[in-house]
Amino acid sequence: MVGIKALAWEDIAVENADGVTIYYNYINDGTELEVTYYNHGYYPNPERYKGNVVIPEEVVFMNRTRKVTRIGEGAFSSCDELTSVTMPQSITTL
Repeated sequence: MVGIKALAWEDIAVENADGVTIYYNYINDGTELEVTYYNHGYYPNPERYKGNVVIPEEVVFMNRTRKVTRIGEGAFSSCDELTSVTMPQSITTL
């Protein structure tokens, strides 16, 4: 198939220390994470990021710790109720 791009939905969803669910994709052969968005359809999404979002430096999922190093393209797109994003120093790509 040429010219068809699949939508990249999240690989995992993990609550941060504030109880806010952050959505991630695995990157760099699964050794690191990028923040992404939750999108499972074409309708308005009630799970968009809202308020103050704090991105952790590391995430533990299934007993494995991975660094969060990237904010994915469009991660905060259409998040009209988002007021701030706090990012750790581990973020190397926006």
